[in-house]
Amino acid sequence: MLSTLLSLTLASPAPVDVDFLKDVYPILEANCIECHGPKKQKGDIRFDMREGLFEGDEDFIPIVPGKPDQSTVIELISLDADDPDLMPKKADKLSDADIATLRTWIEEGAAWEQPPVAEAKADPLALPELSEQQVAARDRALAACAKAGVRVNLIAENHHALEVNLSLSRGDGTDGQVTLLAGLEPMLVWANLAGTKLTDAGLSKLAGFGALRRLNLSGTAVTDAGLASLAKLGELRSLNLYGTRVTDAGLKHLASLPSLERLYLWGTDVTPEAAKVFQASHPAFKVNTGAELVVTEIASGAAINTECPITGKAVSAAFVVLVGDKKVGLCCAKCKAAFEADPGPHLVKLGLKDAGPVNDVCPVSGQPIAAGFTSKAGEDLVGFCCDKCKATFDAAPDKFLETLGLKKEAPELNALCPVSGKAVDAAVTSEYKGRSVAFCCGNCKKAFDADPDSFAEKLGDI
Repeated sequence: MLSTLLSLTLASPAPVDVDFLKDVYPILEANCIECHGPKKQKGDIRFDMREGLFEGDEDFIPIVPGKPDQSTVIELISLDADDPDLMPKKADKLSDADIATLRTWIEEGAAWEQPPVAEAKADPLALPELSEQQVAARDRALAACAKAGVRVNLIAENHHALEVNLSLSRGDGTDGQVTLLAGLEPMLVWANLAGTKLTDAGLSKLAGFGALRRLNLSGTAVTDAGLASLAKLGELRSLNLYGTRVTDAGLKHLASLPSLERLYLWGTDVTPEAAKVFQASHPAFKVNTGAELVVTEIASGAAINTECPITGKAVSAAFVVLVGDKKVGLCCAKCKAAFEADPGPHLVKLGLKDAGPVNDVCPVSGQPIAAGFTSKAGEDLVGFCCDKCKATFDAAPDKFLETLGLKKEAPELNALCPVSGKAVDAAVTSEYKGRSVAFCCGNCKKAFDADPDSFAEKLGDI
């Protein structure tokens, strides 16, 4: 069988003068290095290094220069598609053209060049390790926040970066709640204070939060003076000032922020002229005043909705915008401006747009999400950076729900252990016929798992 396969392969057209880095290494990188590279070395073989690839037992040498028929790699990639030994195991069988390229490379002497080291992508959530004192301060702050009902969450697994969302409190969010965050300075990277009663005094409390990457101050009472507190936020990359009282004068406080990438000025008192000057003098910033949105106003006409998607009040014919060929009604000028500034969420509510992922960062890896990798978590759509992280989430979604800020409904548990009759520990459970069963200890759980039917009658009584 092997000789037949090899003869068929030899009959395939093969390129001449194969270049290792241009022709060969891309094949190895796409199909082999995941299992035979820096992270894994199955069979003690690495395709990203010369060492070990050209030596081995007499009957198992991966690459024998000049002799493709004696190279184990060629043998394994040429097997039938249903053969359990076919390589690669985690990808489709290599094409005839790819096999021919590898054969020709070996026939020509298997010249090897060290592949260039890929430049590592910066982890957007990377933070320095915490000292014992910082951990203690963090734990005190988290306890104080939890007691006050302030929600602080880990952003991604295997990171200690945190986010706080005071916008959930809306009118109840105050400067005092910001004070509770003291102790989280080294690890708080996202803060959403939109719609709260935050003032310049409260904003000044964030002056020492040098790890902040995103800050949403939309709809708050902060002014130009308050923006002076942000001057030391060297990692700040996104700042949302929509609907605040910031003016042209406030921009001078933002000019020195070294990492700022996005600045949202919709609904502020910053003039278009000042925004243009600021943008021209800071080309690395993306200054968004809402003027970029293409939402055309129409004077009148029947809208597709009778209730304002923002307030729920009856729409007015005086406040209508056109989205594609659909007329959307709003109840007032303020809602119209808010819709034009950020139509996305309202389009979802109106059924004119599918809801996108609830997250920007992969809950598994902590990397930015990429298009095409999503899963449903209840009614929410969750995004991932790659198919591998999506598969990890799909296998055990519950462990990531807290990271995503999505509420996991606690299962209704029995109060007494069906084995011992003692009070249960909610952390020790098993699944039995569609329900969660709790036990007092691990030994009782093992006894139940070994023969659950013998405890079924007792379980029904408790």
